[in-house]
Amino acid sequence: MEWVIKAEALQLKEDDDIELCCIAYNLETDSGTSVLEMVAAFKKASGKKIPIKLCPRRPGDAIGVYASTEKTQKELGWKAKYGIAEMCRD
Repeated sequence: MEWVIKAEALQLKEDDDIELCCIAYNLETDSGTSVLEMVAAFKKASGKKIPIKLCPRRPGDAIGVYASTEKTQKELGWKAKYGIAEMCRD
């Protein structure tokens, strides 16, 4: 979790005002990762089977959801150094 700790330290360093410490930032790799890709990465990193149940999409479920790290990069100067596989191993 070194990458999360470094990002948190950057935020605390930048925030003199206690109210600013509650701002949310996206910590990600800037490339989309599906739930199945995350499960596979955690399975590979842990060496354990991760049971999953595939179900049909429910009404109203989004086809895809993506977050941007633009704010994190601009305000904190933080960018992911690791990919999903490395983050799961960490």
